[in-house]
Amino acid sequence: MKEVVKGRSAAISAHLLSGLWGLAAAGIFAPQHGQFLAQLVGIATLLGVFLPTLSFAFLALNRLVPFRVDADGERIGMDLHELGGGAYPEFVIHRDDPIANARVNASAWLYFAPIRRIRA
Repeated sequence: MKEVVKGRSAAISAHLLSGLWGLAAAGIFAPQHGQFLAQLVGIATLLGVFLPTLSFAFLALNRLVPFRVDADGERIGMDLHELGGGAYPEFVIHRDDPIANARVNASAWLYFAPIRRIRA
C-alpha cells in the first residue's frame, strides 16, 4: 500500500519533520541531564497517541464534510468560485479592454517608478 501526501508543497511532511526536530533539538542542546529522554517521551506520545487519534478524526470528518473543493473551484480558483470575483483585481494585466490595460500599466509604472529612479 502506497501512502501519498496530498498537497503541492508537502506541508504535512515538512511541518512534521521540523516539529520533531525542534522537540529533539530542545533535548539535545538542553543543559539539564535527562531532558533528551523527556523529549523522546514527548515525541513518542505525539507519534503513538495523537497522530493516530487526529488522523482518524480527520478521516471521519472528511467523510462528513469533504475538505477538497469540487473540480470547478479548482479550475477557476476559489476567489471566483466562492466570492464571484478576483481577490486582487488590480493585478489582472491580460485584458481585452485597452483602457483597463492602460490603467493597470500606469499604476504599475507609478508603483515601480521610485525603484527605477534609485537604480538609475
